[in-house]
Amino acid sequence: MIEWYYHDAASGRVGPMAADALREHFRSGRLDAQTLVWRAGLPEWQPLSRLASELGLDVAALPPPLPPPRLPGAAASAALPHHAPAPRRGLGGCAIAAIVLAVVAVPMAGILAAIALPAYRDYTIRAKVAAELVQVPALKAAVIEHRDRTGACAEEGTAGPATAARAASGTALETVAFGRLADGRCAFEVTLAGIGPQADGLTLIYAAPVADGDGRWDCSGGTLPPRYRPAPCRAPPP
Repeated sequence: MIEWYYHDAASGRVGPMAADALREHFRSGRLDAQTLVWRAGLPEWQPLSRLASELGLDVAALPPPLPPPRLPGAAASAALPHHAPAPRRGLGGCAIAAIVLAVVAVPMAGILAAIALPAYRDYTIRAKVAAELVQVPALKAAVIEHRDRTGACAEEGTAGPATAARAASGTALETVAFGRLADGRCAFEVTLAGIGPQADGLTLIYAAPVADGDGRWDCSGGTLPPRYRPAPCRAPPP
């Protein structure tokens, strides 16, 4: 018995089946003249209309069939050729946007890091310096008290300021020196310690206000770089 196969768009290859079953499918409308069929001995799948006489079917007056697809083997596979859509050329909008963002973001991250890291490092050093200067108000009070009481600037070894300096220094200040500046203002100099290599051993000079001045201290002197100083000590007062 000859075994027949036909191709169904939803199921793929259907069969094997006898010729009678194939004819019944055609008469019931499951197959039409364009349905591809195959049997052993055929070189390729063919429209049912080309084999109508062999199957005893009346498909007269039907439009000419479309050329059938060629399969690689007589019965090796029942799958019809699948034509994939042509690949899109070039990149889509989202891909282009992602590439542009990546190209911009990488150097921008480097720039931000180059700016932010040094700024943060300076901030932490400033915070440590400020913590080491918590006793400066006591030293200022001692210098003013000595000047107002004696009419002279405190010198190293003077009882009141020297005692305040020793109490203030501890681990915060390496040394505190008292004296008079060239312009006549009383002053004291603190040497920092315990902060780090950027500030250890550097100094801040606090100059007392003149008796008839506005009462503001000048702490712009000394060797500590301005970026590590408290805000009031970064420039001479106006």
